[in-house]
Amino acid sequence: MITSPLNNALATARAEIDEIDAQMHALLMRRAGIVSRIEAAKGVTPGRSAYRPAREADMMRRLAARHHGPFPLPATEHIWREIITAFIRLQAPFTVQLGSRAASFRDLARFQFGSTTPLEAHEGPDAAIAALRERAMDVALVPAGDETSAAWWQDLGKGADPALIVARVPFLLGAVALPSAFVIARIIPEATGQDRSLIAFDAPSDIAPEDVAMQVPGATAIASRISAHRHHILATLPGFFDRAIPLPMGARFVGTYAIPLSSE
Repeated sequence: MITSPLNNALATARAEIDEIDAQMHALLMRRAGIVSRIEAAKGVTPGRSAYRPAREADMMRRLAARHHGPFPLPATEHIWREIITAFIRLQAPFTVQLGSRAASFRDLARFQFGSTTPLEAHEGPDAAIAALRERAMDVALVPAGDETSAAWWQDLGKGADPALIVARVPFLLGAVALPSAFVIARIIPEATGQDRSLIAFDAPSDIAPEDVAMQVPGATAIASRISAHRHHILATLPGFFDRAIPLPMGARFVGTYAIPLSSE
């Protein structure tokens, strides 16, 4: 059988791809072994989350910095998120409690937490956060905009084991047509060096959200609701929250997140 130079080139290229695929699979299995060693060394407390959004943000920033060539960065991010979530679930299985039944919100959860992670959809953020309080390993995904009817952040940051905002997704802004959301979990927030914090205010209803937020330097109100003659306000603050910063009466820390990257 006579082979052409083109057929020889194709066969060589396909053999190289097969070799790369085998190496990638071998590296995944090697990674699983290392994760098992880490789990044995540090010990994962039963019933506690293994989710570390600050570490994920560091990984994604390094990935974006070294990425080049025609392969889409969002596709690369999605592959990494599948890998990261799979290894998290090996250590401590969890479910994502969705604070919206919108199809686009489910798409966001799949992009962020992989194709095999269980999802439970709720009518709104309050119900998703309530489900999180019953299951410490889970995370809740709630809309980050001001479109929800209730002040779902009212009870965040309260108690000995509080639910807190720990991430904002998607991390690569503008790269995928997905809604913006906060991830809420019962874990201790960690700094990444490029962060924003969130504080909640409870003030009389006749005071504007902007006026309340101005009581803390740099604070910006991003959502507000009025109920029982009280104004419930959610605001962001530059940097990782420093508990040495005095907060006005009626304000409390409700979370922090790594600042997302722009795809532009």
